[in-house]
Amino acid sequence: MLLTLKGPASALLVAGLSCDPVLARLFTPRHPQIGRYEVCTTTEPLVSVVPDGWTIEAVEPLDAFGAAGLYDRARLAQLYGGTRPQVARGWIREADRFESLTLISPHPNAALERLLPGTMVIRFVITPMSGFQNPRLSGLPKAASPPRTPRTRRQSPTSLPFVSLVSLVSFVSFVFDLQRRRTSLGAAKTGAL
Repeated sequence: MLLTLKGPASALLVAGLSCDPVLARLFTPRHPQIGRYEVCTTTEPLVSVVPDGWTIEAVEPLDAFGAAGLYDRARLAQLYGGTRPQVARGWIREADRFESLTLISPHPNAALERLLPGTMVIRFVITPMSGFQNPRLSGLPKAASPPRTPRTRRQSPTSLPFVSLVSLVSFVSFVFDLQRRRTSLGAAKTGAL
């Protein structure tokens, strides 16, 4: 879902968040080709931090956290037992900033020993400064399915935390727009010389 949040709605997402690099190493890709990831937590319940219009759904723990991180999948599934975490997903676009958000409640602690009340926010951010970190990229991220190993199970594209058809189309549109702006800035600088 693509949302443009302004004013109090966007401030609500950052208010009271405590970001943890240990959680980021557990639940996000180690070396993203584009953008950056943050994993933050808040003691607020999911319903009080989710933006208006987003859907909250109960999903399996492995579907909530996806296959990108280094976390122990068996331990996470055991931690949740028969409980399904509540999850809300969406996109936010403000000017040159583009964010994919996954909000999960309850969430595990960094040691995967217990579930904590409150909400975990897994945030993927693309800004002009954090944009394309790999010069070999031609401007579009390459779509790839998660590697299959004995520790991971195959997931459908819609069960991944940051992918849906609408989100992918919105993301590609944003990337094209960002590249167009970079190209026009480069041409303007060259023409000014």
